Parts: sequence; structure tokens; C-alpha cells
Amino acid sequence: MKKYVSILLAAILGASLLAGCGGSGKSGQQPAKEAQEQAAQPEKTKTEEAGSVEDAAQADEAKDDAQADAAAAKDDPQADAAAAEDDPQTDAAASKDGLQADADTAADSDAYLVYVKDAETMAPMPGVNVQFCSDVMCQMGKTDENGVAAFHSDPGTYTVHLMKAPDGYVSSTEEFTLDQDNREATWLLEKQKTEPEPGADTDPVGSENSDSEMDFPYAGFTFTAPEEFKEVTGEIRTNDFGEIGADSGIVIGYVAYQARTEAELMEFLKTAGINPEGEVTDEQLSKVRSFYADTPELLLFRVMGVRGDQDTDELKKQMFDFPVLVFDEIGTAGDYKFYYVVLDDENYYEELRGTGYPKDKLEESYKLWQEASTTNNFKDRIKVKEPVSPYPSVEDGASVSFEALDLEGNSVTSGELLAGKKITMINIWATWCINCKKEMEKLEALNKEWADKGCQIIGICDDAEDDEMIAEAKKILEEHGVTFPNVRMTEEIREQLPTTGLPTSYFVDSEGKILGRPIIGAYEEQYDEALENLLSGME
Repeated sequence: MKKYVSILLAAILGASLLAGCGGSGKSGQQPAKEAQEQAAQPEKTKTEEAGSVEDAAQADEAKDDAQADAAAAKDDPQADAAAAEDDPQTDAAASKDGLQADADTAADSDAYLVYVKDAETMAPMPGVNVQFCSDVMCQMGKTDENGVAAFHSDPGTYTVHLMKAPDGYVSSTEEFTLDQDNREATWLLEKQKTEPEPGADTDPVGSENSDSEMDFPYAGFTFTAPEEFKEVTGEIRTNDFGEIGADSGIVIGYVAYQARTEAELMEFLKTAGINPEGEVTDEQLSKVRSFYADTPELLLFRVMGVRGDQDTDELKKQMFDFPVLVFDEIGTAGDYKFYYVVLDDENYYEELRGTGYPKDKLEESYKLWQEASTTNNFKDRIKVKEPVSPYPSVEDGASVSFEALDLEGNSVTSGELLAGKKITMINIWATWCINCKKEMEKLEALNKEWADKGCQIIGICDDAEDDEMIAEAKKILEEHGVTFPNVRMTEEIREQLPTTGLPTSYFVDSEGKILGRPIIGAYEEQYDEALENLLSGME
């Protein structure tokens, strides 16, 4: 249930990173140009990623508002290029049974851990493919020698699937949901000719560290929450926003307070006859937004990382509507210098005291905000680190040039595929990627629309490695009515068009030059906008 609740909250809750504590930023909560999954979500001391459906529900997320403001401030037409989805590091995990010395390190890093074991002997099973998905992007991981696949991703809600079982074992179709309270899953595989166990164990993480340390990999810091956070009558929310725009050189994350709890939301949904596990209409979303109308999210503090020698005084003017009360340097990591930021929200709290905001919870938040602004208690609990970039590493001005086979076995070259087209979107997908398959019919429609503009889409199937997978890829394309060219992945292509998650879509010109940052994830609404921006830049 928590998964579906987080979807609703992704739609209706959000505070602009650039505004004061109430989130009334310059963007005016405008409809998003790109929906991203890192909006603030309900969890006592953690953030959750939106769980599975409603593209419309994500359209009002705070992250989009912040990007809109940042793009305007930086005057960067490509500042809304893509959402960070996930950063897989599949070799970082360790077995729960102490099979690897760095097990504690894996737990400390808040990795999502998937274990695969022999059900009879409990022996770890290496080399098993595991699919790890948010609502817009999937990753493939493989268990290591200790039978563990680790995914270092932004706090959120994910589903994991076991792919093809090892020879001699019965494959499992069971799906697990992982979130902040439940970061581990275990598959116990039966040998063939036996029935698989109906329910594999899921081990909740209950360590003191996992409860108290908040990790912001994209914003570049960790925050150890004080005990008082566990006692609040409302909820503590976090947002690991990360880069505010492509090439902005600024990362940001925040910790905030929300008066309404998840339990209160569930009661409201029940009373309003809204099923959080079903499709949510615009009318229903409007009702839920009204539930939060008198309790705007109140930001306690932000951490901002600035790359290079940017003018921080000018940045403060551009980025924040409210006066800056605290702007303290707290350390450096990589090319970034980090600042602890608290805005002067005194007048805003005074205004809220005259509204319907629950007075006891407002004063609870006010007390935390005062602590953030007048003491070092929160600031001293922050440790900075080099931010994780959501974007694959591609050199400026890099070009694509490759030879490959299409799915029919015909030899093709990039020169042949790109010739005569102003812009080509190269969509990298895989047969195991749920979100890749969801967007295929949209891509087919776009390809036909773009033909009149001298543009096109081609696909690269990441896992079309043998006859079985090639047949599966062709079946998927046929089922979704895809007619645009699709080729098999090669190491040459993989080096030139790296991915951090699927689907990933690159834009290139007729000579193969890569244009801007890729779009990572199934963000269908971004493709048209990106194409129009690139075409206008060619005029």
C-alpha cells in the first residue's frame, strides 16, 4: 500500500527548493515540463520515490518547479534535459550472513540488496540477473559471488523481479517491493521438479544507522537525524534533488516538515472513496490536493553544492525568493563547495498562524526551524561527499560511429541509419525493461510525426545477444507495432552511448554528433520538447 500512497503524494505534495519554507516559489507551481520521481515523499525520516503509475500525478512535483526556476535563472534552454533515475553499482553489496567483510559498509550506504539462495542448502547463487525498477526506469543487476545484487539508488519505492533462473532451478515470478523501511529481498530458489516456496522472505532493515542516517547521493551529503525527528507528530520529509539543471554546476537537497501524516491521508482517501491502488483521475487529485491545502510543506534547511568559482551572492539572489538567514560553508568534495542554507521564514510562520494550519504542528515545525537557523545541531550532522551525476559520462562534442547488425541479421552502419536526417533520437532499451516496453507505442507515433520534420527514431536493444533474446525483442516490437529500425547492442555502441539506466535516449545529428544530455527514463513528454529545442538551435 505504501507504494501507491507515495504515488499520490508525489502528485500533490511539493515545496519549491527555491522558495521559502512554504514552497511558494517563482514558478508558481506551474505544470511540469518533465515529471521526475524525486519529489518529497512521506516517510518518518526518509524520502520515497513515486512507485508505479500516474504520469499525470507526477506533473506537479516540486522538482519540476525548481528546475523551471533554475532554467530561467541560468537562461539554459537545456536545463530540463532529464531526470536522474538510478545509479547501479552492482558490485558494492555483501551477504547478510557475513560472507563478505564489507557487509556493514553496504548497509551503511543504504543500498537496496537482493539475495538469491538455494532454498535447500541456503548457498548463495552468483550470476543471477535481477531487474530493479522505479515507475519510469529499470536497471539490470547480477548477483555477485556471494549471491547479492546491490542497487545504490535514490531513496524511493522500487519493484524487483528475478529474471531467468540458473540452469536446474525453477524460475520465480514473484515480485518484491522495496522502500525505505524494507530495503532487502531474498529469493530462495527450488531445484527443478519441485514447487517454489509460495513466499520468499523479505528482511526489513531495522538497524539504528538505517533509521537515522539520511543519504542524499545526488545532492552530495548525508544527514544523521536527531532523536527528536522520531518523536514529531507530523512527518519529516526529504528531497535528494541533485542537479538543478544540465551543466548548472549546482546540486541541492532539503529536509522538511509536513503536518499531515500518511495515516491521515489513508483515512481521507477512504472517506472520499478514492482507491490509492487504482488509477487516479484529475478530479480525485484535486480533492487530495485540497486535503493538503492548509498544510504546506515547511522546509527546515537546504544543502547546496556549487561547482567551480560561481558568485554565491548572485546565486542567492537568483535562486531564493525569501531572504537568506544562514549561508554557511560546510565543506568541499570533488569540484563542489557545499553550503548549509536556511531562509528567513519568520514572517511566513506568522502568516500561517492566522490560517487553518494545525497550531500544535505549526509550532512543532517552527521549533525545528529555529533549531536549524540558530544552532549548529543540524549543520554538524551533515557530511558532504562528491555528488552522483545522473547523466552518463560523454565528452562534449562526442560523435557516434558504429557498425552493427539489425534484428534481422543485416549489417548496418550509423552513417546509413543517420543519413539525410536532421536529428535522430537513439532509444536504448531492453527486453526485460518494463518501462521501455510501455513507451514503445508512443515512440512509434512520434517517429511518424517527426518524419515531416526530417527527424526519426531508431532503437538499440541492449540485450539482443543470442537467438532467444533476438526473437524476444522482435516479438515485443511486433506486439507494440514498432516499425522504426532496431539494431543489436555492441561493445562499440556501449562505449559511445553509455547508460546509467533504461530507457536512455540520445539525440544526434546526421553526422552522429551527440546533441546535449540524454533523457534517462520513460519521460515521453520530454521527447517533443527536446527535439523542438534542438531544431530551433539549428536555425
